[in-house]
Amino acid sequence: MVRRWAGPPRQLERLPFNTNWSTAHPPAIELAQRLAALAPEGLGKVFFTSGGSESVEAAWKIARQYHLANGEEQRRRAIARRIAYHGVTLGALSFTGVQAMKEPFGPAPIPVSHVSNTNAYRAADGGDERPSAGASLTRSSRRSWPKAQRRSRC
Repeated sequence: MVRRWAGPPRQLERLPFNTNWSTAHPPAIELAQRLAALAPEGLGKVFFTSGGSESVEAAWKIARQYHLANGEEQRRRAIARRIAYHGVTLGALSFTGVQAMKEPFGPAPIPVSHVSNTNAYRAADGGDERPSAGASLTRSSRRSWPKAQRRSRC
């Protein structure tokens, strides 16, 4: 027998859809409060998105806004992992490290440098222990950024 959670149907009866542009509804407010209470001190803000692609783009926008607000307009590059998929929207595809998924759309709108993925067994030094793999990933990240570009990354 399949058991179903009654929450979504009840919520749909109260409010079937609501954007997060300038309004909120009680279930979203209640969930945001519960999540904020679980977060570490100083991280009490919650922003809901409709899925992964939108979440990637929201995170990028937050990073860009932070640097613009601090007078660092040049910080507009990103680092992402190779063999990683970040979403279907054009901005999220910029971060995607799978070239075949990006090719049909031309140049990416966000400049991104790709570094090794996080699978420890792929570590360049052959190490499969976390410290060894972490050191390898750090070296890979540093090598991928020419000194002239380091001040331009978010």
